[in-house]
Amino acid sequence: MFDVRRRPWYIQGSSSPKNVLLLIDTSGSTSGQTIGLMKVTVNSILDTLVEDDFVLAMEFNAYTRFVGCPFDGEDEFTHEQFEEAGCCFNTFKQADDRNKKAISAAVSVLKSQNQANYQIGFKAAFEQFIKFRQTEASMSQGSDCNEVIMLLTDGGMEYPEAIFKEYNPKKTVRIFTFAIGPAATPIAAPRRIACTNRGYFTKIPSMGAIRSKVQNMGMITTVTLPVYNVSYASDNSDDSSGDGTRREH
Repeated sequence: MFDVRRRPWYIQGSSSPKNVLLLIDTSGSTSGQTIGLMKVTVNSILDTLVEDDFVLAMEFNAYTRFVGCPFDGEDEFTHEQFEEAGCCFNTFKQADDRNKKAISAAVSVLKSQNQANYQIGFKAAFEQFIKFRQTEASMSQGSDCNEVIMLLTDGGMEYPEAIFKEYNPKKTVRIFTFAIGPAATPIAAPRRIACTNRGYFTKIPSMGAIRSKVQNMGMITTVTLPVYNVSYASDNSDDSSGDGTRREH
């Protein structure tokens, strides 16, 4: 079905430019259907980005790496489309069609392994924003002020409070979390991460939920908050729908 909200001219006109970091949990528990849903979700998120936006994708488990970059000892990329992009993306790149296709190609070959470590993942993510801010200042690249992390995970119990206090004390980077998979559990930590970092939490249990959930998230990440009457849930019990820690009225 044709959806005008997915057209580039609509997205560009209704949103503010932003730097988006996709933080993808590739721990062993995401194997099978869950990581497949994550890959489709990433593609759907990329569809909401336009050339005014900048994007970077990272995966994390017990370690972190830029999506598409070889692991230690691996000499070649595993996808032809990504190889055509020239090199691994180790910083934010303009979200044009070529770069988004390259990221999509690299994401398509992600594998599940090891255990998730949120502290390592978020520390690496925030450090990329710090580096890119310097690039923005010297080269006039990037969105200049709007910064977003999108966490894709199957759930977890770790809340990296020390990392948030050190790297995001003023909540300048908004964090949006997706709990993905038919058995995404536990979700208390991803929910709290979004709630305490000016973000939004949502669950994607199946393929059919991806488009609507990502589209709603895309509307919220326009950063034009005055459009909404937004209230924070005082605790998890206030979120009767289970879809978010923030609600629009």
